Amino acid sequence: MGLKKYSIDLKKEGLSQGSINQMREVLGTMSVSGMYFDEKFLMKMIKIYKGELTTEDVRTEILRNYNS
Repeated sequence: MGLKKYSIDLKKEGLSQGSINQMREVLGTMSVSGMYFDEKFLMKMIKIYKGELTTEDVRTEILRNYNS
């Protein structure tokens, strides 16, 4: 499973090449560690890199979903 599985053009999402490279590194590290991602997770990462969400926003959402 990798970015190619999803039909998301990271450049069209407005990400810089540096952000795209960083994102690929994070996702690659996750995959090597057996932590695979889905399209919903990928879209959240894009929002973080675009500055629309913070990692704290995502953490709070996860805690809210699992504690309810």
